[in-house]
Amino acid sequence: MYLRTLHLQQFRNYANQFVEFNAAKTILLGDNAQGKSNLLEAVELLATLRSHRATRDRELVQEGQETAYVTANLERSLATADLALVLRASGRRTVALNGETLRRQADFLGVMNAVQFSSSDLGLVRGSPGQRRDWVDALLTQLEPVYAAILQQYNQILRQRNALLRQKQEKPPMACLPLIPTN
Repeated sequence: MYLRTLHLQQFRNYANQFVEFNAAKTILLGDNAQGKSNLLEAVELLATLRSHRATRDRELVQEGQETAYVTANLERSLATADLALVLRASGRRTVALNGETLRRQADFLGVMNAVQFSSSDLGLVRGSPGQRRDWVDALLTQLEPVYAAILQQYNQILRQRNALLRQKQEKPPMACLPLIPTN
């Protein structure tokens, strides 16, 4: 599988950029602040629906615009795939696969696989176990999209458990009376 085309509209510093990749491997070269990282971030979004640099979609939409578009064409072993991601400054995003809008974003995961590595990822080695778990979770979600639903359920159960433990901790313990044996 490799990325054949990438089209960005109102995404970060790109008003309208179409890139065609003619080989399975590509090297991006350019001066600082030219948009190399933004291109890679768009690829990451298509693969994981997450950005390692932004927490909200409005950060990805070009300033002064309401909507950004990231589309791509993938060459796969059996067929090609057209991916489309619409980001809105209001926060509501839309995903489409081969021209069909998907109701669940989880159905978009796993179509394109990508691994992003940067100098900030050295935290995987030096950082907390939580960082390593998050990284592994992101990879597993790409390989097995059903893992995203399982992870979501797990996190919900974990939040409920922690809320219950906090609730129990806030209540004063009941006084215990000693048992007096009867004869």
